[in-house]
Amino acid sequence: MEHILNIFDWLLYIWFAINILYLLVYSLASRRRDLPLPPPAKEHKRFAILIPAYREDAVIHECVHSCLEQDYPADCFDTVVISDRMQPETNASLAVLPVRLVEVHFEKSTKSKSLNAAMAAIGNDYDIALVLDADNVIPYDYLSDINDLFANPEVEIVQTHRSAKNLNNDMALLDAISEEINNTIFRLGHAKLGLSAALIGSGMAFRYDLFRDTMADIKAVGGFDRELELTLLYRGKRFYYLPETFVFDEKIQNTGDFSRQRRRWLSAQWHYCQTFAKFLWKALVARNWDFCDKLFQQLSIPRLLLMGFTFLFSVLFTVYRWTWGLKWWLLLVLLAVALLVAVPKRFCTSRLAMALQKIPYTFLLMAGNIFKLRGATRPLYIPGMGWRKNRKGYTINKSISKQMIYGKITLEDWRTVCVEGEEPESSFESYNLRLFFFGTLYNRDILQATPDDTNAKLAADAFLSDPAYGFSRLDGSFTIVYYSENECGVVRDHHGTHYPVYCHIDGNFATSWQFLEDQLKENFEPNLVSLSTFLQRGILKKNNFALFDVHSLGAGEKFYMLTELGYLMPVWASVKLETQAKVHSMFDSLKERNPGLYEKVADDIYCLKRDSVFEHEPKVATERNPDVEAYSRRYGELHAQAIRRRIGHSRRVGILLSGGYDSGSNLAALRSIYDGQIDSYSVGFKGDAWTELPMARLMSETFGTRHHEYEIDGTETSALPDIVRFLGEPFMEGGLMVNYCAMRMIGDDKPDVILGGDGSDQYFGTSGREVALHYLSARIGLRPLLRGISRLLEHETFDTGGKLSRINFHLDKILHILEGERFGFSDSALCALLQNPKEDFEPVKSLRPDIHSFEHLYAQHAILSDLETVINRIILFKASSMARMFGNNLTYPFMDLELFHFLQELPVGLKCRGNSVLDIARGRSVSKYLLKHHYKPLLPEAITLKKKQGGFAPMPLFFRDRARRAFFKEFILASGIMDNYLRRDAVEKFLTDYEQVAEKEGGWFWHRQNKALQYFNLLTLVVWWEEFVEGHEVKF
Repeated sequence: MEHILNIFDWLLYIWFAINILYLLVYSLASRRRDLPLPPPAKEHKRFAILIPAYREDAVIHECVHSCLEQDYPADCFDTVVISDRMQPETNASLAVLPVRLVEVHFEKSTKSKSLNAAMAAIGNDYDIALVLDADNVIPYDYLSDINDLFANPEVEIVQTHRSAKNLNNDMALLDAISEEINNTIFRLGHAKLGLSAALIGSGMAFRYDLFRDTMADIKAVGGFDRELELTLLYRGKRFYYLPETFVFDEKIQNTGDFSRQRRRWLSAQWHYCQTFAKFLWKALVARNWDFCDKLFQQLSIPRLLLMGFTFLFSVLFTVYRWTWGLKWWLLLVLLAVALLVAVPKRFCTSRLAMALQKIPYTFLLMAGNIFKLRGATRPLYIPGMGWRKNRKGYTINKSISKQMIYGKITLEDWRTVCVEGEEPESSFESYNLRLFFFGTLYNRDILQATPDDTNAKLAADAFLSDPAYGFSRLDGSFTIVYYSENECGVVRDHHGTHYPVYCHIDGNFATSWQFLEDQLKENFEPNLVSLSTFLQRGILKKNNFALFDVHSLGAGEKFYMLTELGYLMPVWASVKLETQAKVHSMFDSLKERNPGLYEKVADDIYCLKRDSVFEHEPKVATERNPDVEAYSRRYGELHAQAIRRRIGHSRRVGILLSGGYDSGSNLAALRSIYDGQIDSYSVGFKGDAWTELPMARLMSETFGTRHHEYEIDGTETSALPDIVRFLGEPFMEGGLMVNYCAMRMIGDDKPDVILGGDGSDQYFGTSGREVALHYLSARIGLRPLLRGISRLLEHETFDTGGKLSRINFHLDKILHILEGERFGFSDSALCALLQNPKEDFEPVKSLRPDIHSFEHLYAQHAILSDLETVINRIILFKASSMARMFGNNLTYPFMDLELFHFLQELPVGLKCRGNSVLDIARGRSVSKYLLKHHYKPLLPEAITLKKKQGGFAPMPLFFRDRARRAFFKEFILASGIMDNYLRRDAVEKFLTDYEQVAEKEGGWFWHRQNKALQYFNLLTLVVWWEEFVEGHEVKF
């Protein structure tokens, strides 16, 4: 046995020794005399700077500007940006620069496809092709240096010196050093010994025709530079190196990215080793040493693994028999010498010593990647495609254009678990927390951020200061994923304006439930109770989704998981225990003294939970003689600051303009701090007597905007299937089509940021009259009587649009004051539609109103109805979804967190102004009093004197056309939803009855409006069912 082990030891040793001596030879060779500098060229060759950019919106501009600033004749180079799935606004901003923009779209995107498409588009009028990555930056003399070397007719391929442009954390520093070791050994060392330098994938230049012809044969999915390099070397080409010509590159900043990148590299290395090994004999016979050398590199052990395993074998063999270990220690010393010689002196600082502490961990990640190589270079799932379910299988749904984030909430391996898909805006990593931030933050000033603080660091600081509610300090549009030893989770912003998040009970989450379903290989079944709520309200049942087994994360909520220590952490902080051991002893003590409570607590640990990270307790503020002017000034300051935070340094700002106080206030405040171009966008309805388009035009003229208008004529329902596919869930509200048309109208000529007036009504509080009526009826004991009358009038006999319908309409709003608007089918009408109403319908449980005072009920309504239902689940859901659908950067200044806290403390009398509760109940009050007081002097009189009218989309317009209604009726009745959910006869009766409503002239607006909304709810649900349950693509 020992003899076999000895043979194994020596075989391992020889292979490791060859690898280490290889590195040592080229490392020492790099110390030889410097390479001669090429003389200045006498002529300027024409460059095509090719920049493949796959979703590189965040970095592409810096790269492009560095190219445009070259001290090289402008007519001798073209900057070619190959845009693959970048945002329309990014493409628009690039199009105005002196660059050639080539937009491409592939089902499976690769860099080689992008480069080939670009060269086909730009033609052959070039001498040199220069390839850069979208995150690269080049100095002003970069092209001149390359041009000088290409003056030598023997030079056909050049690699420049790629170096780090960021050293902001330990991982970036280690990655930068690794890059420099590569430069020293595989480029400089090789060049000084007369061999070809290695290609990197960027910062490389080729004779144009050679590159074009060679790339036509490159089919690489990943690691295209390896295939290109081996192909050219086999053909006898030589690669030159410019060690003093730098291209600066973004370095890896967290271990998750490191692990994924190295896994791809390992897989590519092994793949191309297998692919090109068959050419080795011919290369040896032809004495093609460059190719043989490169093929050896594909066979060699990656440095990090070489270092880690050499150390491990040194220890293991020394423990087994120290004489065997000596030779391994010698190898380790030689490896250390090779690497130390290769590291530039500028990196040899105390910071390096700190960073080296990560080496063992990164070695473990790298070693683990050996077992994950299968599929590492497969074409990635493309977030913008989505998955559409078909009961016969799964197909890619190209209509869905969402970004994708996915991962798992797990306390196991929290240090290594990865968040996949879209790259985070920033990430943070420390010994006790890993956090990934997607989106943007507005209140960096409030958080006292320095320019170097990333959004991820600010989020991490907030969490570490208060794990329960720290995230509530953040104001922005974001998704956060975080992992620590005692807690992990995924968090949405205050109002849920960033991506939707869906989670399975096992902890898997994604921003598309279709992708989640595919990953888990499951068929999620429809949640019929939740769908019934949609038919009633236009939104799904709270804390429920349209499907079983998948949970939708609400605005300001988190899905998370805790350990025992994480559960008791707040207690630990409050009693200031000194050690974690004491926390564990508290848990043990609880188990002994109160087993029942312990079991309850135990159910809350190591399992997925949902909770709010924002505290929305109603605050009742009263003040007998408030200083209106002081409050007004402060409100104006906060509103202007909210706009300033959102527009930043934007060169062009857009604004949604309705013609009312809210959008007018936004425009007035914007114009007071911004004198650049403003584009205003307004949507109206053809034939609507209440249209606000004239008021919007007046506002535009007053404040000097470039105005755009669109009038809805009813044909926009043809877009409903596209909207439903994008949302992935049934949703309908009167303003949905308005938001859709406004976002579509903006088109490709996009402002940097667009301001919306959403949510202002609700932050001040709405329905003052109904709140007052509910309060008064409760105080005098009338509620039971009113409920009885409402149940009677709900019967379809009285649903005619007459006086009794009007009474019931207002009674419903008063009695259900905390539930928000209830446009849709009544309880009795809904039960008539359902095949199994006892199983598929659950009446909404009414919340208990706080009738201590009118102010108490008003504050409660403002939180439970206005904020948590109307703002978070309706208004901002539809606005942000439609903005994402068209790639528009829509923001909401009235939703500013600091403004919210101010309004929470504002006396109710400055929100809803009335002489008494009785006057308010009679409709004699002024809503949003403080806003109107502040902005009335700044807006045109025609706006401020106008009584509030409309503001509602006239929904019957969409069903005015008889032929369209006939088409919808046929579509609905043919749907599979009739098989086991809805009654065909009841649905057909509703559609037939609607014909009379549609053909009838005049009548009460709200009766016609509610009937049209019922129709829209039904139509939307059937579209969703056909798309996602039946698997049929719907087109109108």
